[in-house]
Amino acid sequence: MGITDPYQLEDGIWRPPRPVVHQEENYDSSAFDLLFRMEQRHFWYQGRYRFLWAALRRYLPDLRQKDGPIGMIDIGGGCGGWMERLARRLPQDAFELALGDSSLRALEFAKSVLPPWVKRYHLDCRNLQWENRWDVIFCLDV
Repeated sequence: MGITDPYQLEDGIWRPPRPVVHQEENYDSSAFDLLFRMEQRHFWYQGRYRFLWAALRRYLPDLRQKDGPIGMIDIGGGCGGWMERLARRLPQDAFELALGDSSLRALEFAKSVLPPWVKRYHLDCRNLQWENRWDVIFCLDV
C-alpha cells in the first residue's frame, strides 16, 4: 500500500493543497541568512547535531525492522542544517528524508545544502494534512 501525500511538487518544493501563511511577525525571514550561517558553524548547532545523531543511532536498529524506507522529517527545520547532516550519514535507498518549514525563504536556503533526494515541504505545523506519514519527526526549536 503506497503512502498518500496530499502535497504536490512545484518548483522543487512540495506544497499543500491549501496555502501556507508564514508568521513573519514571529519568525522574521530576514534572519534566515544569519541562521543559515549559524547552522553551518556555530558551536550550539554542532553540539546539538552530535547529540541528536547519538540519540538517533540508539533507535535506528528498531526502525530498520520496518519494511521499506524509513521516513524522517524535520518540521520547522529552517535552513536544513540537521537534515543536511543526516543526508550525509544515511543511505538514500533506506531512508526518505524531508525538511518542512512555513518559510519559503528558509526552504530556498536549504536547497543549497540539501542533496536533491531530500524533499522540501512548505507546510504549516498546525495543519500538516498527514496521518501516519512519517516514522520519525524532529521538531527542534519550534
